[in-house]
Amino acid sequence: MRCVYQWADKAHQGGEFDARHTQGEGGNKRYVELMPKITFEEFRDIQTDVFKFLDGFGEGVGESFKEELLMNQGTGRQNRELWWQCVGFFTACSALDYIVWAV
Repeated sequence: MRCVYQWADKAHQGGEFDARHTQGEGGNKRYVELMPKITFEEFRDIQTDVFKFLDGFGEGVGESFKEELLMNQGTGRQNRELWWQCVGFFTACSALDYIVWAV
C-alpha cells in the first residue's frame, strides 16, 4: 500500500505537500504539512501496473488447491500400483523359490 501511494500520480495536490496553519493549544499557531491525497482511480492505476497478482489472489489460491488435490489423487493411485507391483514381485519370487527348493 505504501509503495502504491508513493508511486501514484497525486493530481489532487499536484504531488506536493499542502501546508496549513492551525491553532494549537494556548493559541499557538502550528505549521502542518499534509501528505498529498490520491483518488481510488490513481491508486488502481498503479496497483494494476505494479502489483498484478493482487487482483488474481483468489484465483491463485483456487488453482493451487486444485493442483494439490490432483497431486494427492495421483499419489494414492501411485501407491496402489506400487502395492500391486510389490505383491506380484514377491509372489513370483516365492513361486520361483518354491520351484528351486522342490527340485
